[in-house]
Amino acid sequence: EAGEAGEAGEAGEEGDTPKAAAGPGGAIVPVEEEMDEVDLNAADSDDDSEDGSRSKGARSRGGVSRDPTLATCNDIKAWTMLDGTLVEAASLQKLVQKKWCEVDKDAAHFEGARAWNEAFPNGDAAWMAVQARVNWIIAEDKKAEAAIWCEKNPEETAQTESEMAWYFEEKYPDETGLKALAIQDDQDKGMEDMIWAKCWLKVNPTGAKDAQDTVDNGKAVGFAAEFGEAVAKQAVALITSTKEEDPDQVEAAKCWAARNMAEYAEAADAVGTEGSAAFQERFKEGTASKAVRAIRSGTAPGHIIQQAEAWAQLNPVEFKNAEKTWIVEGAETDKHDTKLLEQLKVKVRLAQRREKKRENARQRELDKAKEEGREPRAEPPLSLGDVHANEVAQEDSDNFWAALERRRVFNGFQKQEAEAKLANLESDFAFTQLSENMRPSDKIEELADRTAWREEAIQKLRDEIVQRENVLKLVKEYLDEFYPEPVYKEEAAGGPDADGWEKLYDEQSGAYYWYNHNTGEMQWEE
Repeated sequence: EAGEAGEAGEAGEEGDTPKAAAGPGGAIVPVEEEMDEVDLNAADSDDDSEDGSRSKGARSRGGVSRDPTLATCNDIKAWTMLDGTLVEAASLQKLVQKKWCEVDKDAAHFEGARAWNEAFPNGDAAWMAVQARVNWIIAEDKKAEAAIWCEKNPEETAQTESEMAWYFEEKYPDETGLKALAIQDDQDKGMEDMIWAKCWLKVNPTGAKDAQDTVDNGKAVGFAAEFGEAVAKQAVALITSTKEEDPDQVEAAKCWAARNMAEYAEAADAVGTEGSAAFQERFKEGTASKAVRAIRSGTAPGHIIQQAEAWAQLNPVEFKNAEKTWIVEGAETDKHDTKLLEQLKVKVRLAQRREKKRENARQRELDKAKEEGREPRAEPPLSLGDVHANEVAQEDSDNFWAALERRRVFNGFQKQEAEAKLANLESDFAFTQLSENMRPSDKIEELADRTAWREEAIQKLRDEIVQRENVLKLVKEYLDEFYPEPVYKEEAAGGPDADGWEKLYDEQSGAYYWYNHNTGEMQWEE
């Protein structure tokens, strides 16, 4: 009877114990019982059973499974470490939730890999998954499933890549590496050849490197043949140019420089020294501030910018100090210009209306004289008051233009700086790296503090960018309203002098410069 009772108890244990359902990715999910199924009176009946088994009533509390292998949030309690540190239940709960997120991710990956297997039941899953990398027709979600399949099946993926590499080498036995480099991104060759080429390059890293070296060496040789003795100087000019150059020429220059580092470094030092000396000679007073203005304004001639940059590289401390001063002064000037523009725009608008009214009156006189067949009457001479008013109006217009230009340059520079800082901050995830010796609760708090600081810094930069964009938009609106047409034209009436120099006006920056028709040299008027 005791044996039969034991067997019955074991059978009851199997039949009544809440089962743990297998969730996605093998996760264990507890199954809750209904309250009306719990027999609370059976708690005392089996406490003294020979095998020590407990009844369903003893295992259940409020309808929730009390299987010791299954835990709920209510089972997470605060505890004290040996050093007296209190670990809150919330901290432990976050760790558990993080682990469950990882389980969910694994489950999603499992589902993705299973879906890919089901889509290709004939054993083509590996071949199609590798090919999906360059398939420009397949949907992005299917590409993601293929990538997951490759991640979950590394051995089959590697074997398939080796097979594809072998097929490519069979098809292109001569100069295989060079052919692979040329075909890997050439859609005209077809999807099959493209993925075979990529697999060959991956499976044969040494051959891929040798092929790339051959291509780069050919570019370097061609570049050297094109420029001869001036190749080093031309390479420096192309690589350090602030203008938009031919990308193929720049790439060839970099290939040559990589193979002639000593010669390139010597030429770069010489060019930098010469450029710095030329800039120092041209701007003997306030050289640092002139270098900052030339680089930050964006309106200086290209060769002036290069000389300024060369000077800045050889004099980094002076340049940085001048740049800080320029930013501080620029911020104060920008505030002043904001108020100045509000004052001047009214005066400039009234002066333009007065001038327009005078022009309309003169045009009416010309039209009337033509209609009556007579000579138009001469304009009456301006009074001293009118002359003075015109001089004041011209001065206001010049000051208005200068203030707009200062705001455009300063806020444009600040916007670029903020965008660069924002890009660096958004791409930097070093804040997530914490010491392995930290306690779990401290890690959570530290990561939360770092995340909050990062989000606040990102938001400040975004707000600054929006602020600068609004200023630039306002400047453009003022320019469109008050200066719809270029105000100044090139002063070419006199032509160049005996040395080829001619004074011209740059409409974009609103400043005069000298241009030499003989040498092509340009110089801003001081």
